[in-house]
Amino acid sequence: MVDFELLEPIEGFVDKRVLFGMDEEKSGLESCTIFAFTTYKNRAPTFKILLSDGSLFSFVPIHLIFYKKPEGEIYDLNDLAWRNCPDLEVSITSPKFLRGEINLYMVTKDRWLEGEYICSMDWHRDNLIMHFLKVKNGQFAMLPSHKVKFRGGDREFREYRKIKDIWEVDESGRAKECFKKNVVDCEE
Repeated sequence: MVDFELLEPIEGFVDKRVLFGMDEEKSGLESCTIFAFTTYKNRAPTFKILLSDGSLFSFVPIHLIFYKKPEGEIYDLNDLAWRNCPDLEVSITSPKFLRGEINLYMVTKDRWLEGEYICSMDWHRDNLIMHFLKVKNGQFAMLPSHKVKFRGGDREFREYRKIKDIWEVDESGRAKECFKKNVVDCEE
């Protein structure tokens, strides 16, 4: 397990049930500050939160935290997290150029939703980038680039393919093409 501090803490809410072992009688929302992302190998993305009374909680799943009180349909973990975290090595970036309005495609519901870009998490060894997003209903999502249209882009997909080829320059400075798929190092 490795924690990564979010670039900016997010004031929000947590589903009270998670604070009490998923006790259904403890329904409602509790104010909190979401301040760190945690990656556990082969586990769903989780977060660290601090309650207003000073209580700290770890391992809070994405579907139980909110940046505002939820409006409309509430989505579950399978809707909001594209994949489990593949390993512990991840980098977090937040290019200003990508910030703002986005359209995200929720595969499990076969629908487009509006949202806002926060940051990107890159598991470079596994060739996986997931973007941490605000969904208009008050929830968060972590989806790959091919399920997000940035800067309010149109709500349709072309038949693009993920770039998996490795491009290197050899020791003489000449470019060489390497077409090995899903590898970190390109061998001759």
